[in-house]
Amino acid sequence: YMLDKDSLKYDYEIKHVSMGRMPFMLGSHTGFIINSKAFLETDVHSFHPLDKDGLLLNSMLWKEDSNLKLTKDLFKRYHTIVLNNHHNARFILHTGDGYLIIYNINAPLVGVWSNSEGGDFVCVEPWWGEPAYKDMPQDFAERNLVQWCKKTEKYTYSISFKKEK
Repeated sequence: YMLDKDSLKYDYEIKHVSMGRMPFMLGSHTGFIINSKAFLETDVHSFHPLDKDGLLLNSMLWKEDSNLKLTKDLFKRYHTIVLNNHHNARFILHTGDGYLIIYNINAPLVGVWSNSEGGDFVCVEPWWGEPAYKDMPQDFAERNLVQWCKKTEKYTYSISFKKEK
């Protein structure tokens, strides 16, 4: 973890010391307090919801407007929303009380979820790997978006965010 002026950055380091290649997936779990006026501003305008069993569904467009409104009703319909982040999209969480959380995420997916029954928070999480999906292979190495670490190589993944008012 590192504080850099008004930003918090944390790095994940993956190092493989055995023979061959090592498949892995990685995710983070960052949450912030929000209120009923909160929304996520992003360049991404479609999402993959997870069903009640936690399986990834086909891509959908959200219909509200250009921003994703983060309401309890949204998370009653979809427990988690998965956004593709192929081009390091913009993710700015408007907390509803005048604060902005500006993310710098280089992960291929971003998961967004909250408890639909209570708690005034939302998690915006980088994911280097895909959650469970229909007909997912049993062999971990054959799953979608598996990351690979070669022997004696080290990989570093980062996320940073800053809070502004």
